[in-house]
This record gives sequence, structure tokens and C-alpha cells, in this order.
Amino acid sequence: MSDKQNNKKETEKENVQQKEKSIFETIKEVNQKEKMEKMQRMAQQQKEIHEKEEKERENYASKLMQDKVELIKIKQGVSNKGISVQEEEKKNYTLKEKIGNFFYHNKLWIIMFVVFGGMIGFMVHDYATKDNPDMTVMVLVDDYELSLRTEKIEAIMNEYIEDVNENGEAHVTVYYMPVSEDLDPYTLQANSTKFFALMQDGETMMVIADPVIAQRLIPEQTLEDLSEHFPENENVKDYGFYLSGTDFAKEIEYPEKFSDDIYIGIRKVKEGLKYTDEMQKNYDIAYKVLEKLIERYSK
Repeated sequence: MSDKQNNKKETEKENVQQKEKSIFETIKEVNQKEKMEKMQRMAQQQKEIHEKEEKERENYASKLMQDKVELIKIKQGVSNKGISVQEEEKKNYTLKEKIGNFFYHNKLWIIMFVVFGGMIGFMVHDYATKDNPDMTVMVLVDDYELSLRTEKIEAIMNEYIEDVNENGEAHVTVYYMPVSEDLDPYTLQANSTKFFALMQDGETMMVIADPVIAQRLIPEQTLEDLSEHFPENENVKDYGFYLSGTDFAKEIEYPEKFSDDIYIGIRKVKEGLKYTDEMQKNYDIAYKVLEKLIERYSK
């Protein structure tokens, strides 16, 4: 290859390199220009934000100054309208305006008074109308048909109860509150809570139960051994008077015969407790009723 040809190729190569360099520099310049323009826009935005904030600060300072001047005027007895404050204070308000002003400034206290007054009124009414029975009975048997007949059970027991609390009415209240493990958890929890609460005082002494709840009732510890009081009675076994075969189911309109394990029992009096005296009093009341029931329904 001749020197002329080599020089030509070298020239062409240099031209290509210069052309590529020119394109790269152009792109670089464009990028730098765009970057510069972007920086200028950001600077302008920052300037505008600063000017806006500065204007807001000036307006706020001006407002503070106006408020300060107005406050000085008010303290001196003249409002910004040139009206004497003392003259305003001497304005005569109507009774309606006075009442409205009172409620406006005291509305929180009034609302609280109304709410608490309503609560106190409800509690007083609830206490005044609360059932105050002469004797209470727990029905612990899980029996739907029995739950529908608590009023009939009350009616039978009312025949043998006296007006102990001297409120003008002889009345027995029967609580249906089964504590069987077959109940749904929520009902069982609620009934168990009531059961343990009643077992922790000396008010409710008579129970209608069955062996299913023996683990909760623990009859050998909590119930009187009726076999010692009625040794010849065929319906009495250990801690209960068993209702199977008696007319009790018929009289409360129970749809079928009672099962063989439903019985009536009475709690024994525990000595040395703070409610022992009350327990003994309620035991004596319940025992008299139980005697009448045993006499009535024995075979």
C-alpha cells in the first residue's frame, strides 16, 4: 500500500474521531445547559418561597402590632371604634339574654349535671323497683322446659313463705342459672359467675339441682344432709329431696316426668363467716318451706 493511501486513511480516521468528539461535546453541552436551567428554576422557586414567607411574616408582625395597639386602647377604656368599654359593660341585658349567656358559659357543667343526675335517678328508681323477695332459689339444672316454669315454681313456694321483709308481699324468686358443661362457653361463664356470687353470701339457701353439677356444687361440702332430718322418707337421699314420681312435675305443668336425679336441697350454714348470722336466718326460712314441700310431695 502506498504512502498516499495510508495518509488518506489516517485523514478519514481523524475526521471520524473529530466527528464523534463533536457529537459527544454537543450532548455534554446540552446536558450542562439543561442542568443549568433546572438550577436556575429551582433558585427562582426558592426565591419566590422566601419572598412569600417574608411577606407572611411581615403581615403577621403587622397584625400583632395592630392587636397590641388595640389591646392598649381597650385597657385605656376605648375600643378600636372609639366606643367606651365601660359604656358597653353598662348595657342592660334582658332576662332571656342573661339566661342564654349563663347556659353558654356553663354548658359543660350543665351537661355533666344532667348526665350524673340521670344516672342517680336511674339508680334510685332501680333500687325502689328492685325485686325484694323473702326467699330466693337457684335452679342449676340444664333443662329448657324447667326454665319456662320458674313462675309456676315460685307460685307453689309462695304458698309457704311468710312476709319476712315486711314489704306487704310474701314472695319467692327463682333464678334459672344452669352450670352444665354442655352450655355454650359464654352462657356457662355468665351463669357460673352468678352461681359463685350467690354461693359467697348467705341469702340464697335453696337449690334445685342434679348430679351433673356435683363438681361445681360439691354437695357433701355445701348442702345439708337431709337424710338426717327425714330418715324415713323414701324421696330423701343424702343431700336432696328427689322429685321423680311426685306431683311436682304435674303441678308446674312439666310436659313429662322428671328424671330420677332432680332434687331440692338446702345449703348448710357455715360458721365463722361475716354473713353466718344472715345465712342462719335465711336457712331457717328456707328450711320451713322445704319441710312443707317434702310433706306435700312425699309418696
